[in-house]
Amino acid sequence: MMMKLYLIRSFLVSLICLAINCSTKDPGEGEVASDRFQTERATTSYEGQVIFDTSKYLHLDIRVSMTSETEGKFRVTEFVIEDEKEGDELTWEGFCRLYRNESGQPMLVLENTSREQPLKRTTLTKAGTVRESNFRNTDLVFYVFEDHLELLDREQIVCGNPECFFYRRTSPQFTIEGYLMYRGDTSYFYEMNTKVQWPLTKLGSYYQAAREHNTLADKKNDTTYLKATGYSISTMTKSEGRRDALVLRRIIQSSSL
Repeated sequence: MMMKLYLIRSFLVSLICLAINCSTKDPGEGEVASDRFQTERATTSYEGQVIFDTSKYLHLDIRVSMTSETEGKFRVTEFVIEDEKEGDELTWEGFCRLYRNESGQPMLVLENTSREQPLKRTTLTKAGTVRESNFRNTDLVFYVFEDHLELLDREQIVCGNPECFFYRRTSPQFTIEGYLMYRGDTSYFYEMNTKVQWPLTKLGSYYQAAREHNTLADKKNDTTYLKATGYSISTMTKSEGRRDALVLRRIIQSSSL
């Protein structure tokens, strides 16, 4: 009899727990921002640069580790690239917040990351006039998307060009070494260490690599040697769907064969 009563009570408790779980509502707006951040507790790394003008960029290396659905820690390394030379690095570490704005867009805020001395950024207005404004004198705030972040400044997107997005890395940074060639406007890069022919993204130091290739090659179809640091990101193509591609971060050496 005692065993029967125990089994009946256990069964009723199970039903109550099931009812509670089934009736639990999804978190409301402003509570949880992204399925990716909910399920991934490991460090997620993003990297990219903001274009200041044709020869000046702000480079950011962002690492985020979420400790809950809405809070986490971050580490950011930033430096300015001017005339293909890297400036001094600044490093920020602290706490970050993840939430949805009123429109439901996931937002990531890296707290206490404003510079004491702002950078100057030159932009072209809709009227066609050149405007210089202060930049990076507010905390780093991003729109969060599946495979990249978009930087905001005073609630406005800093740059809507995909070359200014901060893409989620699918590999650590590593030394890239191999052979670069072109067929028409399409680049082909055979990487010696991975023994893989990688597609190159037009991010990072891509245009520097292309200029150096054109200078070194007798003909555009000639092959040149290239050594650089870089990493891979996930890209979407019409013909092949989603695939990994290389980002050249910093050119170490280019030479003719």
